[in-house]
Amino acid sequence: MRKHKFLFAAFVAALVLGAASACSNNPFLPHAEPRVLEVKSSQGEEFVGIKQSRGEEDGVPFILYTYIEPVISLENRAGFPEINFKRFSAKVTLSDGTVLPTKEFSLIKVLPAGGVADIQFPIMSVDSDIQNVVYPGNNAPRVRDGFVDLILFGTDLNGYEIQIPITVPLKFQSLIFPDTRVPPELAPSPSPTGASSPTSGGQ
Repeated sequence: MRKHKFLFAAFVAALVLGAASACSNNPFLPHAEPRVLEVKSSQGEEFVGIKQSRGEEDGVPFILYTYIEPVISLENRAGFPEINFKRFSAKVTLSDGTVLPTKEFSLIKVLPAGGVADIQFPIMSVDSDIQNVVYPGNNAPRVRDGFVDLILFGTDLNGYEIQIPITVPLKFQSLIFPDTRVPPELAPSPSPTGASSPTSGGQ
């Protein structure tokens, strides 16, 4: 799936971590060895984050936000115990250096032995602080990108604690306000003649 290649670097560390753990696994009481197959987005978008657009109801316009969540595809190797995931943590860092407090969320998901499971992380839709910081006062986004550090916590059936760290890039889009990183052109200087200026305040 070519459109998800932009997220490949997000889970390379998790793959390496899984490979390293295999070397020290107890053959008599093994711990699960999950690995990340793919990091993708909900809503069929090519990015994870928030999209700001304009909506209308009964002729009244309003600002609409679409929350595009990360979805992680995990595989558990055959012959190893299934994993019960109970919670995850998320720490969002914006491109201007702003770091939001780490938060934990409950989660109920089972990764069966020798099976595959997709896990969606409801970060954007649950944590209103992200939207409030990125789109202050429902205005243009103050930053356009960032990333979230996720840690997925679980326990396998042999009693081992499992942690899977994943970093996913974020994008914040607006279909209302243009990207203001390009400086606007300066208005021409007023004429030094005594001509009067218009007084209307129309935009």
